[in-house]
Amino acid sequence: MKFKTLKFTPQRPDTELHISGTGIREEMRPCIIDRPQGTGDRLLMFFYEPVWLKEDGDIRQYPANTLMLWEDGTAHYYGNPERRWRHSWIHFHGRSAAALLTENGFVPWKPLTFNRPDIMEEYLLKIYKELTGSYAPDAVILKNLFHCMLREMDRAMREAAAPAIPERIFRTKAFIEKNQTGKIHLRQLAAVARLSVPHFCAEFKKWLGVSPVEYQLQLRFELAKYLLGNRNLNITEIAIQTGYGDIFQFSKMFRKRAGQSPSAFRHTLFSVE
Repeated sequence: MKFKTLKFTPQRPDTELHISGTGIREEMRPCIIDRPQGTGDRLLMFFYEPVWLKEDGDIRQYPANTLMLWEDGTAHYYGNPERRWRHSWIHFHGRSAAALLTENGFVPWKPLTFNRPDIMEEYLLKIYKELTGSYAPDAVILKNLFHCMLREMDRAMREAAAPAIPERIFRTKAFIEKNQTGKIHLRQLAAVARLSVPHFCAEFKKWLGVSPVEYQLQLRFELAKYLLGNRNLNITEIAIQTGYGDIFQFSKMFRKRAGQSPSAFRHTLFSVE
């Protein structure tokens, strides 16, 4: 998959977001790109191979999977003089560009490690098709695609930096979510995690911040609030659907968490109508 389109306008349009071009996996011979004046807009670029970048006046080598953002009107220096290299990129500017970048954690002139180029490629391809289609590009669609790309890239980088929940705990979390209204025993969950009951309980709380029992109760409470918004269900029916055969037990759980009875909570939902 290789695409490229680039069209700088002589007069920069005063728009929310203007995209001058995109490139996906563009391959370059061994060389360094050195533009002291830049290109008059912002540039976000991902490098698949090791790359040389100029940062704070110093030329440094960075590993593969490096992401770099150049600010509006600044010098560009990048490439690899020793081997062929590939990069994906997008040129853009506009009134909302700075806010979108800041909101999603993108800092200019700070090389970042980014291990999910597929996310960037997916959106660049959609942007490319919007820019080069037989119809006039839609500014709202382009802005939304660009914004979603930044948000997904930011999320991927944050997830990569955060400790990953062990697969055994994720597996038991999914089991509780699937069976949130049923009777679940700790020994049953511990078996799913292949841990002893004490070890499992400690691990679950370490990663999710609550005990397995409390996690299930939270899920039931959220389900109860949702069901209370349906006038066609009475409190007894909602108690049963959330896993409580006893309406008094259900009301006690709900009052403890909401600070009011299910009936009072339902009244607040419809009192504004």
